[in-house]
Amino acid sequence: MPKANISKEPTASKAASTLPSPPSPHISLPTLTRLIVWPIHKRRTSASSADGANKPITPPPSPPSLPSTPSKTPSSPSKTPSTPRSRVAKEQLLTCSSGAEAKTHDLIVDSNPECRNTAVIVYRDVSECRDGVDVQRLLRLSRAKVMQRVEKLGGNTIVHEKWSCLITKHPSKQTTAYRVSITYEGTPARSDLPDPGQPIALDQVKGIPGLMTVVSHQYRYEGPCTKLVA
Repeated sequence: MPKANISKEPTASKAASTLPSPPSPHISLPTLTRLIVWPIHKRRTSASSADGANKPITPPPSPPSLPSTPSKTPSSPSKTPSTPRSRVAKEQLLTCSSGAEAKTHDLIVDSNPECRNTAVIVYRDVSECRDGVDVQRLLRLSRAKVMQRVEKLGGNTIVHEKWSCLITKHPSKQTTAYRVSITYEGTPARSDLPDPGQPIALDQVKGIPGLMTVVSHQYRYEGPCTKLVA
């Protein structure tokens, strides 16, 4: 008897393989983008980013600087403060003197003057002059003052004479004002001949041309105050 063709129903697994698969929920590869996942310790939240924005940016610490060695530069000469002596040197205009050794007029030397008191009379004179300086005239006045002291001490002439003169610029604004300092020294003596009445070594005198006017005059004596022994 002929066998009937009985078709067996396919099993569930075969049926599932034959059925069309539903569409996959995943996105196709061409549309994928790279997803970078940062480590947890490097992730920043919005709150932390906001806090970071408010914080001031501190620069990194600078490396410790080495101690700088002072550069050797040529030191400029320091200015020394002006002293009264240096100011006088700047204002000094003229100096003159009778010389280093004391002198006596030849006329008095020939008369063998008697000098029993060897003390020296020192006369210092400071005059303020204007428009010129006549040193010879000022020396005559200084010697006359010394002679007055000699006569008070019992003498009638002067031996061992010596003088010096310094002319400086007066500190006033006038360009023709001068200060003249004169020192005249001499020893009292007695002579049979009259006193010459003039300073020694007048050939060493220097001055400033012009018609001299003495504005002020100051002087003082230094020396013995006792009379000569008879």
